[in-house]
Amino acid sequence: MNVDSHQLPPIEDEKDFEHLLKDMMRVRLKNSDGVLLNGTGGQAQYSIDVFGRDRDTLEWFGVQCKVKELGKKLTIQEITKEVAGIAGFNPAISTYIIATTAKRDTKLQQAAAALSTNQMQVIVWSWEDIADILKENEYRHVLMKYYHRFFVDARLMGNTVGKVITLQVGTDGRYISGYHLFIGKTTSHDPHFKNTYIIADMFSKTMDNFPVPAFESDIESAIRNRHDRKIIVRWINSVNIEDEVIYGDEREFYYSIPHRTLLEDFAMDEDSPEDSEETDEI
Repeated sequence: MNVDSHQLPPIEDEKDFEHLLKDMMRVRLKNSDGVLLNGTGGQAQYSIDVFGRDRDTLEWFGVQCKVKELGKKLTIQEITKEVAGIAGFNPAISTYIIATTAKRDTKLQQAAAALSTNQMQVIVWSWEDIADILKENEYRHVLMKYYHRFFVDARLMGNTVGKVITLQVGTDGRYISGYHLFIGKTTSHDPHFKNTYIIADMFSKTMDNFPVPAFESDIESAIRNRHDRKIIVRWINSVNIEDEVIYGDEREFYYSIPHRTLLEDFAMDEDSPEDSEETDEI
């Protein structure tokens, strides 16, 4: 799942925004039980909507949430007022975050730095900052919770999915050949090609499908070079194609085998009773 190219729309509901920041801080502070919403309507909140303690440093964090209508800005006066209001909060806050759905503003960041003291750091999180944090791997479950409508579980919907990767292959740790491959997989919903893996060489515009474990003959239409095909089929059988490649976060892979192993493979081919018309050299 790659959302880097998508702009997440700001959350418009104040309560939802507070809950979002609570869940984000639980990840940031590594403390799922020690991050809470502060009070209820009618109670004094001392400019804090969410507070919690960092599990590692034991420092206290406070968050003030500011939902802004489209085009509206957070002001320096608002920041100054909120920082002044935190004085009555107990325990003492070491890091105070003012989180807003408004756009990033350099003047606000400078004002926050100016309001910081040796006892408390003041930070402004704009919506761009929040969206960037949500796209980090450790916040993936928070992103899914609040933006699940952006994603489709292809395995449940019965769609074929895949992605383009870079694969460098060689022998004895030396990478000689590089490929841009599309690796995909059909699902169990497909009536003719259930759970079939797909491999395509994007530059050569060649493709094939294969089972797992794979054999050289399964990918010979996609990978024409016999030398590389022997290495790539071993790579396919060495990884979990679905979890590590298709649904994994990595897009660059490196794989080599001992040159002796490659020679043994070719020797076995020569001993095979089946004739081969391939003439690729090692």
